Order: sequence, then structure tokens, then C-alpha cells
Amino acid sequence: MSVKDGYSFDEAYGRYLSWFQEKAAANAVPKDKEAILGFQLCHEDVFEDDSILLNRMFFIVPLLPSESKSGLLELFAVSELNLMQKAGDDAEDVTPLEYTVQIF
Repeated sequence: MSVKDGYSFDEAYGRYLSWFQEKAAANAVPKDKEAILGFQLCHEDVFEDDSILLNRMFFIVPLLPSESKSGLLELFAVSELNLMQKAGDDAEDVTPLEYTVQIF
């Protein structure tokens, strides 16, 4: 499967770095790729049948007022759409399909 309307994780992270460079104060340090995934806020099941589950996870990465040029809280959101194969009630074999980006 290929990404249709979204990004790969590397592309989404590149968007984060561009946003960070625009919004962050000179002394602020961007989060690394692993740290971004630590900011999971919530998730929702998009579709489910007997064999697969589509789930979207949401990550909200803050730029604190002390780190931002504006002195305000800035937020960068990434969503990750995952396809999971089901084995009974359990989901396994998670495959990320696409990432989307939203800036607040």
C-alpha cells in the first residue's frame, strides 16, 4: 500500500522540523522522531471487521511558551493511520499506512 493523501513518518517529521524552525526561539531544541511518538493523546477505531482493524492515533507535540518566539503555547499535531490484522479479539501486525499533519 502507498500513502494516498498523507505523508510517510519521515515526511511528517520534516514538516515538524520546518514548523519548529519557524515557531521556536533560538535556544529551543526540536524533539527527535522517537520523542514525537511519546506525545500520544488519543486514538479512534476507524473501521473494523473480523480480520482487520483500522485505527488512527493522534500525537500533539507542544512548543512551550518559554520555547516559542510568540511566548504562547504552539501545537503541532500528527495523526497515524494503522492497519492491524486481527487474530480473534487481538490485533497484531500493525502497519502504518499514512501520517497527516495539522498545526494549531
